[in-house]
Formats: sequence, structure tokens, C-alpha cells
Amino acid sequence: MKKLIISLLFLLTLSISVNASPWSQMLKGGIKGGLKNNQGTNNKKSKFESFTYKVTDQETYEGSISLEYDSFTGETKCKYPRILLPMILELDGYLDSRRFPNKGNPNKASLYIWNERGKKQDKTTKYRLDNGPIQEFNPNEILEIPYRKWKRHKELKLRTFYSSFAYTDIYGNKTVSTPVTKDFVIYLKELDRFIRDKRKYKCND
Repeated sequence: MKKLIISLLFLLTLSISVNASPWSQMLKGGIKGGLKNNQGTNNKKSKFESFTYKVTDQETYEGSISLEYDSFTGETKCKYPRILLPMILELDGYLDSRRFPNKGNPNKASLYIWNERGKKQDKTTKYRLDNGPIQEFNPNEILEIPYRKWKRHKELKLRTFYSSFAYTDIYGNKTVSTPVTKDFVIYLKELDRFIRDKRKYKCND
């Protein structure tokens, strides 16, 4: 009986001494420290980041901003801000140089709708902000909607009429195209988010 009690006491003392051992504590700390270091590595800031903006009801058109993180300076820089809109609509800073020689002011953020009376085809557009009145303007006119006006609305609705035009096909036959009407919806809140993010990340600098 005494031998059994002595054996149990020895095992209990050994267990306590091992748990209290500096080596065991260092080993535990090393394992925990390794886990923490791995977690820290996984939480490092990504070098590249990008955002997309669904600015219309059609997948063809969208906005995007790419950011590049410089781990040496700790700075995040804007790269390749881009916006694709229907051809009858322009945004300041992305203006067609053929119609806007000065290309506008990127900080102004006006929207431009343009009608065109071409040699072959006319393009005329009606528009409305949200469910407001339908607006028309003259052929060959460029209409400006200032940022302070359009940012108060949710949608810009556009209806463009493309007139028929005569052309000669590859076989030399003269024919006339069919008139086409196209509708677009511009999501102004999403477009405004694109504008504000451009300013936030200094994409215009």
C-alpha cells in the first residue's frame, strides 16, 4: 500500500514539474507565437485592390478603379480609373476630344448628352431624371447636366433614336438601314460613388 502511495506521489510531482518547466513554457510560447505570426502574415495588406461600379442597367458599361499599395512608403495610389458609358453620354474628365477639345474638368463631374445630325445618320435623345418630366433638346446640341443637379437623383433615363441611313453593302447593293430606338438607365448613386472614390483616392492628381 505504501509503495502504491509513493508511486502516485512521484507521478504527481513529475507532472507538476514538467508543466512548470521553463522549456515546456517556451515550447508552448513558441507554438502560440508561431500561430500569431502566421495570422499576422495572412492579414498583410494586399498589394493590388480594385473596385467596380455598376453605373448602368447593361453589363457592357461600368466604372472601375484600381489601387496599388506601396509597402515601402505605406501609400496607396490610384491606377487606371475607367468609366464606360453609352456613346450619347459623356462625363467630365473622359470626354471625346473630337467633340470636346479641352476634354473638360475631371473635378467638375458634369454629364453631357449630345444629339448628332450626321451625314449618314441622326442620333436624337430624350431624357428624364427619375420619374420627372421627359426633356428634349435641339439636334446637334450638347446638353450639360451639372453634378450638383444630377447627384440629387437616383436614375437618369435615356431614350435615343437612331435614324435610318443609306449604305452600300459588300456586294455593291444600295440599301437602307432600319431605324433603331435604344433605352439606357444610368444609376446616378453608383456613378456618384465612382466620382467620390476618385476624389478620395486622388485619381485626378
